[in-house]
Amino acid sequence: MKITGWTNYGDARYNSIDDMTDEEFNEATTLVINELKTHGYKFNGGVHQYGYCPVIDNKWLYGVSMRKWGTIMQQAYDLPNEDGLGYVLWAWSTPNGEKEVLPKK
Repeated sequence: MKITGWTNYGDARYNSIDDMTDEEFNEATTLVINELKTHGYKFNGGVHQYGYCPVIDNKWLYGVSMRKWGTIMQQAYDLPNEDGLGYVLWAWSTPNGEKEVLPKK
């Protein structure tokens, strides 16, 4: 698997990750986390849904909820996860002092 582009959450040109097997979804999630870390991309769940959903293998649209995106950011950057609420930092907004770093389209 590899990331081949970025698009909006509802882009009907691609298959939904809901149709992936659990194994494929886990592999895709690891791929996305590694892509974020490798390139230093940082953006919140709203930005994810409105233009920065990874496209995998020109086939799959990796579009997730804002909460799930917050969790992915928390995992990518090893942020604190006290009481399981680590996702909150990136789900709906960009934390104070952080600058968004977006992939080029």
